[in-house]
Amino acid sequence: MDKRKRDSFTGGSGMRKKLILVAGVSGVGKSTLCSKYAKNNNSTSHVQASKFAELVDGEDQDQAGLAKKIREEFIKSRKEVFLLDGHLIIGGKKIPEEAINILSPDGIIIVTDNPEKIYFRKINDNSRKRSVSSPVEIAEEQNSVVEYAKKISTERNKPLQVIEEASSRSLSEALDFMTPH
Repeated sequence: MDKRKRDSFTGGSGMRKKLILVAGVSGVGKSTLCSKYAKNNNSTSHVQASKFAELVDGEDQDQAGLAKKIREEFIKSRKEVFLLDGHLIIGGKKIPEEAINILSPDGIIIVTDNPEKIYFRKINDNSRKRSVSSPVEIAEEQNSVVEYAKKISTERNKPLQVIEEASSRSLSEALDFMTPH
């Protein structure tokens, strides 16, 4: 493999880069958690999948097109760990497996929390437009996300970590499991 191609998968450090999908229901705290972690870890970048949505044409999101744009960004990244903050289920629909295959994550971290906490977080967050589901619906969606992540992880033989009541420490421990030094 030539040096340029090798560097695209190592970030220039010689260490293989890792794309880690950090997923969970809306309002669980994925963005806050990933952002704080990346600010304190120079070898890590944090990217929100939703930031790429405007790059894809069409009202019904082309998830495969979105995944291609994100994968291109990962390849260009000079960081060793690329935290992709996104969703596996949107509006009750699973992200198509074709899009997951294009992303080709090296691991998946699912962030969960108490559905009541998520509910109150969402109704008190005026910074984003979010639909607010009941705590029961949030619990059901969390369960669906975890089950879909288990399926993806098992079929692709990729590590999966589920973080409950996320903290920087729990994210760090999950990443250590996925990116041993």
